[in-house]
Amino acid sequence: DNYQAGRDLGRRAGEYLRQNGFEKANLLDLTFQLANTQARSRGFIDGLAESLPESEVVLSINARSRAATAEQITRDALAVHPQINLIFAINDSTARGAISACQGLHVDARKMVVVTFGLEGDTLREALVQNSYLKIGLAMFPEIVALACIDAATGAFLGRPLPDQYLTPHVVLTSQTLPDYYSKTAAGWKLNWEVVRATLDLPAPLEKAPCFNEANAPIQIGLVVPFTEHEWYQELTQSLQEYASQCGASLHI
Repeated sequence: DNYQAGRDLGRRAGEYLRQNGFEKANLLDLTFQLANTQARSRGFIDGLAESLPESEVVLSINARSRAATAEQITRDALAVHPQINLIFAINDSTARGAISACQGLHVDARKMVVVTFGLEGDTLREALVQNSYLKIGLAMFPEIVALACIDAATGAFLGRPLPDQYLTPHVVLTSQTLPDYYSKTAAGWKLNWEVVRATLDLPAPLEKAPCFNEANAPIQIGLVVPFTEHEWYQELTQSLQEYASQCGASLHI
């Protein structure tokens, strides 16, 4: 639920600003034109207004879901509007660009809060742990989304009735709470499935396991990747490959 997730993230951002002595939020919204990313921005702005009414959307700009574009837009925005102290990014690639701009301009990290919607790969998880510009992130769990995709694809292939939607969970995380859901290993950050299954509401079909090892299950599953540089799709692809292999299928990208 992109709107509700954005709203939860906006509320938490407002609470953080208030708790850390910011009298007002001056927001740069780095958005995108798709319906789901527009819902994230609307939700974030609404949630921010709920927890910190002294908020102003200085600029809302389509950053094209690219890190380089987001970096240039952030540089230009801060040059014209130096009062900006909060940047909302609709995904990690956009957040990466915003952080790079802040670093290049030597913005005081104590006076700037970057918030990301995703936490889908190691780059932004590491940035969150460092607690420099990135103070808050919303985890959308590509590992869980991939499980839902395999379950839905397999169920559809077998002609099974499917739910109208798979509503996957989200959690707002900080540097202190990230280790509750992810553990850092030699191979990177790995999801703590025991914690996930104990604390989060998973879509009903995923409460036990997806449709693995079914008779007549598909042996080939396809995936279209629109943004190959996004860690969201890299993480999603890796998880899909693992899950497809478990049900005897190969993933074609």
